[in-house]
Amino acid sequence: LRRRIRLAGFDYPSPLAHRLAVRVLLGLGFLIGFGLLLPLPVPPLAVPLLALIAATALAVLLTQTQKRV
Repeated sequence: LRRRIRLAGFDYPSPLAHRLAVRVLLGLGFLIGFGLLLPLPVPPLAVPLLALIAATALAVLLTQTQKRV
């Protein structure tokens, strides 16, 4: 039983999920950068929503990074 639990932690990281997380973080960076420059009001729910999306993308990015190069 212990061996099966230890083997479950060695999943292969997905390059597709890693690339998607990088693109989401880059897109959020551009969105936030342009959003600060545009003279439009920001809804109050936008800031926590963007922070939640960024935190999720960062978690996926860190978990799907290659362990060894």
